Amino acid sequence: MIRNQNFQESLFLKTKRTMEEVPFWKLIGCEVETIDSEVSRIVLNINENIHLNASSLVHGGVYASLLDNVMGLSAKAISQTRVVTTNLNIHFLSNTDKGKIIATGKVIYQSKSAFATQGEVRDQAGNLLAHATANFLALK
Repeated sequence: MIRNQNFQESLFLKTKRTMEEVPFWKLIGCEVETIDSEVSRIVLNINENIHLNASSLVHGGVYASLLDNVMGLSAKAISQTRVVTTNLNIHFLSNTDKGKIIATGKVIYQSKSAFATQGEVRDQAGNLLAHATANFLALK
């Protein structure tokens, strides 16, 4: 799904394929649902053999990866070029051990080549699990 008129469907599909072929993403098993400057969305079906920590809860690094990527995709939807993370701040609020988790991200401020974003991870019931802010720099 794509709503940003400037981020063409073909670029969405190419970006989605590229992201889903990254070895780390293949291991985690993320699925890109939406790339948009308004709200990008990534979903993950929790696999107890991959995503859980020693406490049998989803590892914080999984939340961090989802948030970093979903917010970066929103910045990419505007810049239409590669972006890199320059700052990432995460608040871990709750946790889960099964089901699906959904990460959403959006751009809240932009300059010529810098983007401020915010994102969140929720479980399938809509409970907030983590909230983050991040800054990205567009590479030309």
